[in-house]
Amino acid sequence: MKNDDLGVLYRYYDTSAHGFYNIRCKTFMIIKKTPKGCWISYSGRKKFVLDEGRKKYAHSTKENALISFKFRKKKQIKILAEQLLRAERCLAMAEGGKFTEDFVQLHTLLPKRGNADV
Repeated sequence: MKNDDLGVLYRYYDTSAHGFYNIRCKTFMIIKKTPKGCWISYSGRKKFVLDEGRKKYAHSTKENALISFKFRKKKQIKILAEQLLRAERCLAMAEGGKFTEDFVQLHTLLPKRGNADV
């Protein structure tokens, strides 16, 4: 069987340049199939993609690839929102002087990485 006959997988990704955003769909040629998944050509390298599982790098249909893209973006928003909330709260604590020096003192007691005396 020739590689052309093995099929393709799809993955949506986002790009941005100079304040403009775009969503693109990348097509990957399947170069080898196994009982558990397949190998695709990815940036001059081979990458294994499982047939089953919640998180797959690429999908056999554009519809499933778009569903995966939406899920990844929702997860990214959740992670970044939590990081923003933490940063805002810590900044407010620092500006209000409402923090303790305990962690700073503990940090100074820890051995330095790469120290031969450790």
